[in-house]
Amino acid sequence: MTSTIKKQLIDQVKSVLENTSESEVKSHTTLVTSGLIDSFAMLELVAFMESEFLVKIEVEDIEAKNFDSIDAMENLIQRLK
Repeated sequence: MTSTIKKQLIDQVKSVLENTSESEVKSHTTLVTSGLIDSFAMLELVAFMESEFLVKIEVEDIEAKNFDSIDAMENLIQRLK
């Protein structure tokens, strides 16, 4: 079962990527290393995550390993709460 956080992140990633279907964005889909999202998209996700989940993402947390999948982003959010 997909958590609420994962669902919101999947919806946001789809919004950032536009023409991507939900079936193409899974919790384990590699986003950064596969080139699906770039640094600009990562910053959009940072802004979304900070406002939606009320967390403060520090500069040192803005790295590929924390944004390479929905699972990684969810883990980052959980860690920062």
